[in-house]
Amino acid sequence: AGDEFKGLGVAFSILDPDGELVWQGLGAMPEDGDGAFNGEAEIPFPRIWWPNAMGEQPLYTVVTVLRNSSGGELDRITCRIGLRTLVVETGDDGIARVVCNGQRVFLKGGVWIPPGLFPSHVTCEDYDFLLGSAVEANLNSLRIWDGGTFEDEVFWNLCDERGIIVTGISGMFAESEDGDDDENSGSLYRLFQHACLPDG
Repeated sequence: AGDEFKGLGVAFSILDPDGELVWQGLGAMPEDGDGAFNGEAEIPFPRIWWPNAMGEQPLYTVVTVLRNSSGGELDRITCRIGLRTLVVETGDDGIARVVCNGQRVFLKGGVWIPPGLFPSHVTCEDYDFLLGSAVEANLNSLRIWDGGTFEDEVFWNLCDERGIIVTGISGMFAESEDGDDDENSGSLYRLFQHACLPDG
């Protein structure tokens, strides 16, 4: 790694859905890396995340702290994750299917379009009502409309909490005509930890 990363270190801790510490350790940065820190954790008796109506949606809290060579805290990031595998598999028949924790998911969903003309006017209560209504209607998935806006973090968090699988985000991050791909990549990277999004 470059000299600008020398002396930096990362500490990770994971809390279970009840707030109890279940793991903590240090991250390692590969010598030929670009500043990305890697860490592995083994969670005893993991509580598995499932889509709506297939099981519960327990979420673990991950706290990551960046420290300098003297141990001082430079930055801290907290996020929630769901322990699961969630993949899209294409069979020999060419049909794509969603598989969660080894079980095929029968998707029951709709298309999510922006809930208001002005994103700044959409409140947390609006998201809570709309996504709560989707769960009450026994939906377990939503496809993002290609012409939509990048949703607020509360949308993704509520989908994690409610067990709503979100698909179609690739259309939101297609190569832009103005060449602003760095911003698109950064926005996509911010979503990686969400349990509601298929892996890959």
